[in-house]
Amino acid sequence: MKSTPKLLFFVSLFLLAFIPLYPKIPLFDILPGYIVRVRVEDILMVIASGLWLWHALKNKTKWQSGYLGIIGLYAAVGVFSIALGIFLLQTIPFEVLHIGKSALHYFRYLEYFSLFFIAFSGIRTKKQATKAVFVLAATTFLIIIYGIGQKYLHFPLYSTMNREYSKGQAFYLEEGGKISATFGGHYDLAAYLVIILPLLFSFSLQYLKKSKGKLVLFVWLQTIHLGGAWLLLETASKAALIAYIFALAIVIALYLKMIANKRLRTLLSSAALLTSAAIFFAFLSLFGSQTKIRFSNLYTALVSDQQNQDPNDLVGNGYEWKTYTQTSPDGEVVTTRKLEKSTWSPNALRYGISMGIRLDTLWPQALKGLSNNPLFGSGYGTLSKLENTQFVEADSTDNNYLRTLGETGLLGFITFYGFVLLAMRLVWNQLERHKGITQALSIGYLGASLGLLVNALYIDVFAASKVAFVFWGITGFVLRLVAKEQGSDALKAILMHLGKHKTLYAAVLLAFFLLQQNPLANHSNLLAFHTSTPAFENFVAARCFRQSYSFALCRNSGLITGEHFSFYSMLLLPFLWLSKNPAVFYYLNLSLVLTTLLLMYKKLGIKSLLSLLLLVVLAYEYNFTGQPLEDSQLLRLMILAPAAILLLQKFILAGKHARVAKVVLYGALMLSPVLSANSGQRFLESFRNSVQVVKRDAVLQANSRLTADDFLITVLSPYYIDLFSDKPYQVLPLSPAQTYMDTPERVWGAYDFSNMYTLYERLLAQGKQLFLSDYGLNTNKAFFEDYAALRQNFDVRYANLDCYDQCALLRVNKLTEKISPLPSSITTKKLEPSLLSSEYSFAVISNRYDKTNTQTEVEYLGKLANQNDESFAFMILTGDIVNSKDSSAIQTVNTLFANQASFPVLYSPGNYDLLPSKPYNIASERFYSDRDYFILLDIGRDSVATKQQQLFVYNALLELEQLPNIQNLFIISHDLNWQDRDNPNNFIFDLEEKLAAFPELKSYILTADHAQADTKESRSKFNGNSKYYANTQSVIRVTKNGEILF
Repeated sequence: MKSTPKLLFFVSLFLLAFIPLYPKIPLFDILPGYIVRVRVEDILMVIASGLWLWHALKNKTKWQSGYLGIIGLYAAVGVFSIALGIFLLQTIPFEVLHIGKSALHYFRYLEYFSLFFIAFSGIRTKKQATKAVFVLAATTFLIIIYGIGQKYLHFPLYSTMNREYSKGQAFYLEEGGKISATFGGHYDLAAYLVIILPLLFSFSLQYLKKSKGKLVLFVWLQTIHLGGAWLLLETASKAALIAYIFALAIVIALYLKMIANKRLRTLLSSAALLTSAAIFFAFLSLFGSQTKIRFSNLYTALVSDQQNQDPNDLVGNGYEWKTYTQTSPDGEVVTTRKLEKSTWSPNALRYGISMGIRLDTLWPQALKGLSNNPLFGSGYGTLSKLENTQFVEADSTDNNYLRTLGETGLLGFITFYGFVLLAMRLVWNQLERHKGITQALSIGYLGASLGLLVNALYIDVFAASKVAFVFWGITGFVLRLVAKEQGSDALKAILMHLGKHKTLYAAVLLAFFLLQQNPLANHSNLLAFHTSTPAFENFVAARCFRQSYSFALCRNSGLITGEHFSFYSMLLLPFLWLSKNPAVFYYLNLSLVLTTLLLMYKKLGIKSLLSLLLLVVLAYEYNFTGQPLEDSQLLRLMILAPAAILLLQKFILAGKHARVAKVVLYGALMLSPVLSANSGQRFLESFRNSVQVVKRDAVLQANSRLTADDFLITVLSPYYIDLFSDKPYQVLPLSPAQTYMDTPERVWGAYDFSNMYTLYERLLAQGKQLFLSDYGLNTNKAFFEDYAALRQNFDVRYANLDCYDQCALLRVNKLTEKISPLPSSITTKKLEPSLLSSEYSFAVISNRYDKTNTQTEVEYLGKLANQNDESFAFMILTGDIVNSKDSSAIQTVNTLFANQASFPVLYSPGNYDLLPSKPYNIASERFYSDRDYFILLDIGRDSVATKQQQLFVYNALLELEQLPNIQNLFIISHDLNWQDRDNPNNFIFDLEEKLAAFPELKSYILTADHAQADTKESRSKFNGNSKYYANTQSVIRVTKNGEILF
């Protein structure tokens, strides 16, 4: 039994030496395609952890220090983070690969912690701790020797900077390269030195005595310290160097603090400051050329207003090979490579590529992870993904605090760094009680920990295996020396605190879940600002104050409408100064709810869980965090609701029938969210944010199309448009029923709004371009009627489609005379639609050249020639006329058929899966007579109507509105698959909804690539006037009275 601690002592020393010294050479993959692989250290840690566990189970009374429980809190948070990422957020897809990746990161953190317990149980005495420090010193000495060899003798390096490098292949340092020694990267080596060097410096001062042997040890330790400082400079890590200087200053300051004589303390402080500065600048001058350049670049970036042409840390000439993939008309994929000038973000140009990546991508992604679930984060290994289903080969945030927040939320952050700070506090509390070696270790540990925390601002130091193992190992044996029993006291204090305030924490926990919104999500519902006009104006007034220091309603264009002061606007100001995100009001609203909870608990003495939950549920039911607020809503939330709850608690919950009242109220609280309409979907959407924000996207559509001279007609508030538009185009109202039409010149601009149509006509006459956003037209009867009138008085045509026709952009032009375009004919005879007689017939004939069709082009064209005797007004061919993309094939068609045709022949292509390119350059077409309207729809190769094809049809229907005499509509296409009803977002559903607006119109939708026996379908959906017909060869007769016969 007694031999086990001794064995753990030797295991601890071995691991503290082996882990930093052995290069990161992998044994095998643990996840396919991922950068993290199993290495020797992982096998050794499993064996060592098993030994420790066996020892712990055999000595239950000796190892329960309380630290296991504290780390267990973090482990529990990690489990919840993964579970919520899988089932609630869906940031971790329910697949083995994704779940395995998150679990891998989780168990890696637990693996790092395991060395804490091994060292805590194995290094038990001052003598053993001294040996451990000497082992660390010897290890660092060997690392320095290896670093020298790597720089000057071509010792190999084994990098984990990307997946290819991490396979274990040996590389060699190039001239000017950054030393990584036995570590996977130079940043990891630098972080390790930030821990070790302050510790060795502090430890060495214990040997600064007259004894020759101790002086030798002092010189040896200081030599290692100075060699480590040189190695740190060679890593060229600015953050680590700053952290090291800070840590060393802490160590020196703590030593000086221990000196009782003030005069001596002042004298030594001055000497230490001057000596440290001299040594630092001497080292920097002799060895730190790269570091000097990087600090110089950083200083220039901070103080200079000029933008660089290239990032200051660019390696190379700023050009890169870019690969482009294109598909030829034959369907052949062609890949080309071009050498092009790289493009850089403003942050990269100002601060360098490394910092630019952090500011542009890594840090915002981490904040989004936190915003997904503030309490538990998005889950381990989810921050580098752009989409939830994406699998990335490596994960990094380059800021350990943001990484912890993004992956495990506030609770993970508090439990993880809370343990780090607790360890430092316990060491600090015992600092003056110990002398000699123990005090030196304590001071060195405090300096090293603070240095590592500084370094964590720029690097994921606690996720770097070698760094994390060493830090937690040192923490383990230092706490064993100075705070062996205090861990239990700390755990008891934490649990007592949680137990004492359990109702408050439970209410806060529920508030974070029920009131969750994600202002950073691209599809956040907050961006729609579904709120009352006065509440929205409160937001606008606060935004205006940030720009002009006055509470008013002001536009980006400079238009201002009077004063608009509110208490809510004043509260919102700090949040608007901190963030430009329009949804920042969420943080204020959530803060108000949490503040009210705390005041109720602390000041009003409302400690009942039921009473606190009442406020949370009220905030949820009234959607307090989902919108800006009116002052009256603030009054209800912060004054009336707490007062009512206080009265409820005193007179009902404490009365004779308290039990009955509690049962009723608990039941009401549980049923309230359940009975609310779409409460479950609303709750899930607040976390997942998967629904498109149509209102915001309507503005983005205009931003992408309009220029400074253009005008946007809309029913949206101009103040809402200003939130999401930095373009100088002007905004006009559509309807007199809109808000702010009482004083329109102060909101919309200096125009005469007495007659909208006159205003539009005058602007068009001046050559201005007018566009219309269709968002919100169906939300108000007056809006819809004014939009219908606009379509009758102007030519309104779609310019762009999005949001399934909920945020489309339309072009407004002067009304013109309606003249049918002439359809393309492959024969010499052209079709004049206006000359079609009242009674006529036409044919629709398809053809497809595939393996089942053995006929030749000659045979097919011969069959067509036999139709010349028919008295068709015209013929429509669909699919393929010839089995070739070559335009020379047209001559064959002309010779065998077209030149002899007695009627016009039109063409609607198809079969793009067989022949991607057609000899005829003909696409979708439209034409009409006095009574009949024709659309020849060219569906693309994937059998799905593209946006351009949808635009063509929708614009044809808008034209159809201005042709009141049209009785029949023919939509003719070759392909039937675009009518697939399995997908609710398919174009056919939108088309049928559009056709419903023509109750007097008879619609015939013909497809020609299926025989009548294969599919024939009639539907009466919407207006009962749409008929679907499919046949490979159809003859349609139109009678005098407009009746259609097949």
